[in-house]
Amino acid sequence: MAHDMAALSVEKKTPHLADELLLGIFSTLQLPPAIEIGKQRYETLHVPQLEASIYSGDGSDYIGANATQDVGLGLRLRTLSAISKCSKRFRKLVTPLLYRVYPGQEVAPPRLLVRSLLARSELVSYVKEMALDYWDAMDFSAVRSQTRDSNWQGWWQSSVKKLGLSKALLARIGRLADKDLPDAIAALLLVYCTDIETLDLSAPMVLHASILTPLFKELLHPRPNTWFRGEEEDASNSERVPSLPLRHLRNLSVRLADSNYVAGILQFGTLLRLPTIQAFTPYRFTSEADFLVHMRNLQSLCLWRCSFDQSTLVAALKACRPLRRLTIVWAGYKISFGEPHPIPTLISLSELGDIIRAKHHRLEQLWLDPRECWDSGHQIKTSVGPLIDCAELRELTLPDFALMGGPYDNAGKKLHTHNPTRLVDILPTSLRRLAVLCHRMNTIGGTDGTGGTGDAWTEEVDEEQLAGLLANPRFSALRSIHLDRMTPLHRIAVEEHGWVADTVFADKEVMRASLVLGTMGDREAKKRSLEMQKQRDEVGTVRLRKK
Repeated sequence: MAHDMAALSVEKKTPHLADELLLGIFSTLQLPPAIEIGKQRYETLHVPQLEASIYSGDGSDYIGANATQDVGLGLRLRTLSAISKCSKRFRKLVTPLLYRVYPGQEVAPPRLLVRSLLARSELVSYVKEMALDYWDAMDFSAVRSQTRDSNWQGWWQSSVKKLGLSKALLARIGRLADKDLPDAIAALLLVYCTDIETLDLSAPMVLHASILTPLFKELLHPRPNTWFRGEEEDASNSERVPSLPLRHLRNLSVRLADSNYVAGILQFGTLLRLPTIQAFTPYRFTSEADFLVHMRNLQSLCLWRCSFDQSTLVAALKACRPLRRLTIVWAGYKISFGEPHPIPTLISLSELGDIIRAKHHRLEQLWLDPRECWDSGHQIKTSVGPLIDCAELRELTLPDFALMGGPYDNAGKKLHTHNPTRLVDILPTSLRRLAVLCHRMNTIGGTDGTGGTGDAWTEEVDEEQLAGLLANPRFSALRSIHLDRMTPLHRIAVEEHGWVADTVFADKEVMRASLVLGTMGDREAKKRSLEMQKQRDEVGTVRLRKK
């Protein structure tokens, strides 16, 4: 009897689920990466939000809260917070998940986060990712009593120059944040979240007037990883001084929150020179791409609908260090007061192919997508050429003509040949995923409005090419193929070689081009753009997978 009671007592004390299982369950509530939060917020429209007021005229539309799932993100945080209060064991498991991603001011008030970090310094190491939303960098109402002129930019610069990265500067930023100065609050987030590895920055147009600009400049100088105390302070003071921010930054994405302005990327130039950055994504910028030369440790580059000059882009890719991942999604439009306007874009895929073979042959992922340029009426007819020597390439996404259409002459005219290109002759055997893009506009009414099918499929991968690829034992690593169009003959070829064809709508692997260029703009124009995007998504793509 005593033995049975002891066994029962042990059973009651034994947890029903191991920590590993509980952590797996709680992890389903963890926020998505900060990069994805920012991308959803400023690059995607969600149908349920369309009826909301998306142009208030008071500046709140810049934040883009109408275009993301902020409500869902807030619910996840509240649920994790509630779980953490159930027991000490749950709190230990949940706290790293709760603080890992800061999703932006619209979801979590930044003052609450800073207050928690100051009260519990051990939480600092948990904050790894941050989505920093738009803030009003020109709201200097809290400092008007401290300066006689309206040159707020000069006031910040002189303050940073005079005080340096000192406790005195920290105190000044803190006092202004207490007075609800947006620029100081943004700076305070970066100052105290010293261990962030990922930053998605949606900056105001006047970033040059923000305190962040002189701060970034100071952070570039070699110095000990701490804020100094100042000449008049006792060095033995035991008060905790945080380490410097951005010393661990690896992944950076930047954009201007107001897409009504077309601007160069040079105002971010100081930030881009941080030597720790390994992955970089700029959204919708113009001017030259020579900033890449200064990113010494860059491994992953995604140019998202930027309209950089072709010659400077080519030169920069030649000069920068060898990349492991390269994504280029070209811009076909720019926004001007809510209306899209075509951008004259020059694209030479053959030049890029030459650079990849010569300099970036160790790429693991390559994604080249010019579909927004097709939508704006540009003709792009150049082939990337063979990639068979890219022996480490795992994922490849290309337009159909870039993969199958060559060779072309200098004028973009296709050269006829008696030896058509074979997929097995141009692709590396290391491939695990292949996606072939094609022009969708003609399939949903035509760019001319006639409803004709045009020549949208002139360079498609035919069933013989596909069958040859699936049957070749050298491509045994291949697990997934995404096609924008599939005929009955394609399906027969697929089934004969033991593969399955599934129709996928809004396929993330072949992201649809869209006329929606951000969160700003006329409401009706947004609706029209979304309808066109939805039509393209509803056509669906075909994903081939092994049984």
